[in-house]
Amino acid sequence: MSYLLNENIPLEVVGKLRDEIELIWVKDWKPAARDEEILAFAAKSDHIIVTFDKDFGELIFHKKYPIPKGVILLRFPPKSPKYILKKIRELLTDPDLDFENHFASVSEYEIRFRPLPKG
Repeated sequence: MSYLLNENIPLEVVGKLRDEIELIWVKDWKPAARDEEILAFAAKSDHIIVTFDKDFGELIFHKKYPIPKGVILLRFPPKSPKYILKKIRELLTDPDLDFENHFASVSEYEIRFRPLPKG
């Protein structure tokens, strides 16, 4: 599984995750990329987007932008990089969670899955 981490994921978190998962960080790929560009790249390259940015839901479900492999929207308070890293690790290592073809909204205590529209 390949992940595209948005710029709002802290460098400290990205640095530690690089050794554990296949990822691209938007800041390395294209700093200040617009959400539309991120969606197009993720759809073309088959990545699951990980972000704190709620705009992706609007673009996918209401404005019909390209559909990525999946989206993980982090809706918990970003208390610290250590906390963010812990939460992301929990998500990505849980064998019962499948983010492909879903828009997953992740709060501190629950995960809501919504199927992505068919491309």
